[in-house]
Amino acid sequence: MADDYDYTQHSDASSLRRPSVRSQEAMEAALAAQDAEVERAEAAAPQKAQNAAKPASPAGWYADPRMVDTQRYWDGAKWTEHVAPRAAPFAPAHIVAQPPEDRSGMIVAGYVLAVLFPIGGVVIGLVLPTRYAGHKAGIILLSLGAMVVYFNLITASAEPPPLR
Repeated sequence: MADDYDYTQHSDASSLRRPSVRSQEAMEAALAAQDAEVERAEAAAPQKAQNAAKPASPAGWYADPRMVDTQRYWDGAKWTEHVAPRAAPFAPAHIVAQPPEDRSGMIVAGYVLAVLFPIGGVVIGLVLPTRYAGHKAGIILLSLGAMVVYFNLITASAEPPPLR
């Protein structure tokens, strides 16, 4: 809407022009439109009263049906402009705990290697987690025992030559 008001800088108030008839007509038209809007709102009031009689959801954050993985705040009467990412469901740490890994194959391999290849048994015994402390010690001791036996077998078979 254009008006005829002079926005230039003036040194005194006497030089300001009064609004024209055209701008007064525009203001009256805007007021009439505003009055019509108020009348429409008042006419819709009984419908709003019926809707208000229905129990509304309490104020709070709810899933936003228009945006995936977001939530929007409901103030008890209408949706607000406030949105937030949908929070992941909370689960306490003691419920989410991972089951322990099954290391039974590694334990069996450790005992087998302790007898057949003792150095491999020692390595497996050292890398087993501490919750298998009993198996760690058993595999390492069996490996060391096998090393002693193998060493004695090797050195005993190499008999010195008979003296003449």
